[in-house]
Amino acid sequence: MYMRIAANILLVWFALTPISTIASPSPQKPQTTQSITKKLGIKNNEFTIHWNERLGTPSLLQGSLSSPSAHSPQWIAYGFFNKLRSTYGLRDPKRDLQIVDLERTSDLNTNLKLQQLLFNTPVYGATLTVRIDNSGVVRLVEGTIYPHLERTLFNRATHPALSPKQAKQIALQHLTDKDAYVQQEPDVRLYYYPLRGGTQLIYEVTFQPADSAGLARTKVHALMGHVIP
Repeated sequence: MYMRIAANILLVWFALTPISTIASPSPQKPQTTQSITKKLGIKNNEFTIHWNERLGTPSLLQGSLSSPSAHSPQWIAYGFFNKLRSTYGLRDPKRDLQIVDLERTSDLNTNLKLQQLLFNTPVYGATLTVRIDNSGVVRLVEGTIYPHLERTLFNRATHPALSPKQAKQIALQHLTDKDAYVQQEPDVRLYYYPLRGGTQLIYEVTFQPADSAGLARTKVHALMGHVIP
C-alpha cells in the first residue's frame, strides 16, 4: 500500500514539475577545427569559425565551405548540414531544419533562412542564414542551433494544454494599453522555448497596433498558462 502511495506521489510530482527543473539542455563539446575541415573536405586556411560557447555549436562559419555545385541551393544547403549534423547536434537535417526563406541577390548569390524544428514545431530564436555563391559554393553559415533538444524531452513531444484562443486571452490581460491593440486579431504561434533552462512549449502572441505604436509580444506557457517574462 505504501509503495502504491509513493508511486502516485512521484507521478503527480513529475506531472507538475516544470520541464526546466527535470531536464536542462547541456552544451555539447565544441569539435576541433580539424574535425570540421575533414568533414567538409576543405583546408584550415579556407574558412573562419566562431563558436557559441554556451551551446557548443558554431555561430559563424565563413569562407570556402564546399566544392562548386550545379545543384539547387536547397540541395546544397541540406548536403552541407548532413556533413555537419553531429557538429550542430542534429539527427536529420531535412527533418530538423526547414527552409523558410530564399532570396536571390543581384550578384546571383542565394541567401537561405532555415528554422530549427523539434517534433515539427519551431524552436524559438533558432535560425540559420546560409549564403551560397553563383558557383554553388557555401560561403557563410550564421545563426543559432540548439543541439540534441529531443534529449531534454526524453524523446517525446510535448502537447499544449491551452488552445491558441486561451493563450490570446491570457496575453491580452497583460497588455498595458489594450485599446491600442484589440482592434486587430493577434498572431499566435506555438514554439519550443529553450532559453530558460529546459525546453518548454510556449505560445508567442503578437499584437499589431492600429496606430503607430510598436508590436506587443507576450509569451505564454502552453501547459501552465502563465506569462513568461
